[in-house]
Amino acid sequence: MKIRYALSLLTLPALTLMLLASCASDDSDYGTPGKNYIDLGGIEKSYNIESFSNEKLSITPTITSSFGDDDLEYLWTYYLTSKGMESYYDASTNTTTFPKADTLSHDRNLDMSVDLPDGQYTLIYTVKSKSTGYSQQVVTSLSTASALADGYYVLKENGDGNTDLDLYHPTKKTLVSNVLANYRGAAMPGAPRSMDLIYETPYVNSQGDKATVNTLFLATEADSMRFVSLQDASTIISPANVHYDLVEGEKPYKAIHGYFDNFYATSNGVYNASASGSGIFGASNGDAASEFVTSGGSSSFYAVLYWSDAAKSIEAINYNGDKMTVASAVAGYSATGIDATCIACGHSEALAGSSYFLFRSNTTPAKYYLYTLSASSAKADIDDVREVPADSHFAKATVRAFNGKTATIAYSVDNNKLYSYDLVHESAEKELTLKGIGADEQITYVSNRYFTSSDSSFDYLVIGTQKGNAYKLYFYNMIGGEPVGDAVFTISGEGKMKSLVYVNHLITSYDDASLLPLSNY
Repeated sequence: MKIRYALSLLTLPALTLMLLASCASDDSDYGTPGKNYIDLGGIEKSYNIESFSNEKLSITPTITSSFGDDDLEYLWTYYLTSKGMESYYDASTNTTTFPKADTLSHDRNLDMSVDLPDGQYTLIYTVKSKSTGYSQQVVTSLSTASALADGYYVLKENGDGNTDLDLYHPTKKTLVSNVLANYRGAAMPGAPRSMDLIYETPYVNSQGDKATVNTLFLATEADSMRFVSLQDASTIISPANVHYDLVEGEKPYKAIHGYFDNFYATSNGVYNASASGSGIFGASNGDAASEFVTSGGSSSFYAVLYWSDAAKSIEAINYNGDKMTVASAVAGYSATGIDATCIACGHSEALAGSSYFLFRSNTTPAKYYLYTLSASSAKADIDDVREVPADSHFAKATVRAFNGKTATIAYSVDNNKLYSYDLVHESAEKELTLKGIGADEQITYVSNRYFTSSDSSFDYLVIGTQKGNAYKLYFYNMIGGEPVGDAVFTISGEGKMKSLVYVNHLITSYDDASLLPLSNY
């Protein structure tokens, strides 16, 4: 496992001595034959462990002592290192209280799975003589990262028609299949509808304290939803606690991570919740949402844009959760009263943060229209409306996607071939070459997935194919938005693949990496 923390041996300060009940007695003849002594060794300066997994934290200390084995007792304790410097002074009693260390084990040797949230901990080993109270300690550091915290999550329909997840670890090149079933005992009911990554999702833990954890928002066609912890796959938010009061009959569509608020798009509109709050989503704004939800504006994240089929309108919610006006700079076209069916949406940073909605006319089904929008924190604007030829691959496509970062093109799959569609110029569509895909594989998914950080950086065109009940994902490097060469790597699994996200536990706040793509495409 790749650990990304800088670790060092921690000295035992007065804080730790006060923190723990057992402390070493003063013996100037320590280690001298005939005197009391406990000499500890065999403990490393630091340990890294994959938590919430079958990986064991195994430590076998060496102990040389003047006491008999039956007189010794052992204690392994720990505390979150960042909490170690916190203290509370009570002036009335002139006492200082330090955070309490939690007990991990009373065994001589440590050999156990560790189910601790991702973080850096101080680990203390204490050996004590029961007859005299004499003790010695060793302090080391422990870094934990969940087996579920990093990698590519694949949303899929399993053989029973329900929703589950696979997780591919790119460094280990291993696939964890059926995460929900294996970690939580069962898949979600219904076929998958959507999956979204929400960094540092706020919630109230079992102790009643506010906490945060990276989550996946999952919604199914059975109108089931949950926010799943990427530490242990537990459900931290469900219909029971997503609102202040239980809302009946609500269709969940999407969740969006923003600067100040998180957003939850449903058949009742778009709710927002403070990113520093309890995780409960308050009153909704706007009309009923749909599956067509994307971001608006540049990477600064100005708004959530979505299609309301119920209201027949494109609507916008700014990053404060307020509904905004969607104006039009195109004569004859408005954001309201659109007598059409939305069939695709997306966002691209390549053209100053433009958002796109593709419609098929209800009155003239052979007519297709592509709306291009921009957004600020105060309003959204329709900048362009283009009629898309009915015989184009983009119009006829079974799968569509938008390049999210480097090229002003959209992708379409028509007759199992991939084409590019120019979003700026009236250029002819271009067939794109995909190396390595078998003739008997059906292309069912296209997405531009990218990530930028000091730890990892990539920009892939991802092609998903289906053959029976088996899926395969091909990751291609790109030049000008077009795939080049053979796939860099592939992921294969069982089930019908629906969507894909990349998770990196180092990302804890809104940034470029967590923004795009917000749509399923």
